Amino acid sequence: MFAGQQVLVDGKELAVPRGAGVLLYKPSGQNAEIVHPGTLHVVMPLKRVENGAELLLADEEVARRVADPRHPLPQVKDGFRRLSICGLEVDGLDPGEWRPLSPRELERLRRSVRLPPKG
Repeated sequence: MFAGQQVLVDGKELAVPRGAGVLLYKPSGQNAEIVHPGTLHVVMPLKRVENGAELLLADEEVARRVADPRHPLPQVKDGFRRLSICGLEVDGLDPGEWRPLSPRELERLRRSVRLPPKG
């Protein structure tokens, strides 16, 4: 993805820099319509009836590893609600809201799936 490209979630623009990530609190009963360049990947999508933490990553290698069952990462679920994924929690977000991941969170994700730091 290049600076200036538009990323939309349910019609709202997200500013997602290269190598970044977004944590989205997906509302229940609907699929979040995510329109983005092919370089932003939805990781471990929730089922339509579920709501909670959705993770979108620009780093395809990290996204693939997070979703790989050989590298199980913690998820905290409460019925049909995923409260956290990979230690990233939706606390403070309302359904439909999102927040960018910090560089520290992105680096922690890389280490959690046994990838070297980005240089």
